[in-house]
Amino acid sequence: MHQPLRNPDPRGAAGQPRMRRADLEEVRAFIERHYAERLTLEDLAEQAGLSVFRFVTLFRRRFGVAPYRFLSMVRVRAAQQLLIEGTPSAIAAIEVGFCDQSHLCRHFRSICGTTPGQFLAAHLVPLVASNTNSRRAIAP
Repeated sequence: MHQPLRNPDPRGAAGQPRMRRADLEEVRAFIERHYAERLTLEDLAEQAGLSVFRFVTLFRRRFGVAPYRFLSMVRVRAAQQLLIEGTPSAIAAIEVGFCDQSHLCRHFRSICGTTPGQFLAAHLVPLVASNTNSRRAIAP
């Protein structure tokens, strides 16, 4: 009789452990915790126990974006929060892990479709308007 075509060894053809969903979730969570640090694909792939190529392929398949793009998205989201809190964009860029303000602007525009300044203007106008309206409601 024929044996089924499956590999009883939990390791892939290249001798590396197969990536489980939980492993990818752990790497994603690691990125979200350490986004401000210098993270390389090699480091993330090593943490997952995979080659860089295999890690990128599985990460993209699971989350819909490449790991570096995901890292940029997390950094931009953190920068948005800092900008809303009043942090200058040059300082926010460094604090979230970008090299400089232009690096932040490039990724910000790519991800959000606007510059940090345009984003901030769009988010501060509703806040100012709501504060102005609340004063009118209180004042006689």
